[in-house]
Amino acid sequence: YNRLEWLEIYAAAALAGLVAVPVNFRLKSAEVAFIARDCGARAFLAEAGFAGLVEEARGEMAVPADGFVAIGGAVAGWHDYEALIGRASENRPEVLIAATDPLALLYTSGTTGRPKGAIRSHGAMAMLSLVTALEMALTPRDRAMLVMPLCHANSFFFLGAFAWIGAPVAVHSRPSFDPEEALAGFSEAGSTFT
Repeated sequence: YNRLEWLEIYAAAALAGLVAVPVNFRLKSAEVAFIARDCGARAFLAEAGFAGLVEEARGEMAVPADGFVAIGGAVAGWHDYEALIGRASENRPEVLIAATDPLALLYTSGTTGRPKGAIRSHGAMAMLSLVTALEMALTPRDRAMLVMPLCHANSFFFLGAFAWIGAPVAVHSRPSFDPEEALAGFSEAGSTFT
């Protein structure tokens, strides 16, 4: 489910010219394996608590053995996310990114068959962010609380809109929705949008 690290990962992937492929944490191992195969994943980052599910799917993926990264805890045979961040270069990647280059590949829920990947380009995300900010009259004084999973288009796109205008974003991180807990979080964060 939601973690602040997903925001870091989306931003880092975009700057490096990589394509982020968020995977819904509610999927079963066969569905996870299908998405990883279908998109040609070369790395797989997951919260440590989901490593068991990913390990069930691992044999069906084409991800190299050294391409698994655990977030929020140690997993045997996986890289530790924080350790990788600690060793990362402070230099920005020297990558030229065009507006038409893919930013993310978001998979549908597969209600009428297998999930299908929908590509969102850098330019399309920028335009969607701008139009959303204008249409909703968002300002840098607004404060977002992202409740929908960050693997879902809703949170992903609103993250872009709030980044576009330079407004703060809080991430509601729970495996399921609890209205009282959410309201307390909105109040604590001073959210004007969710």
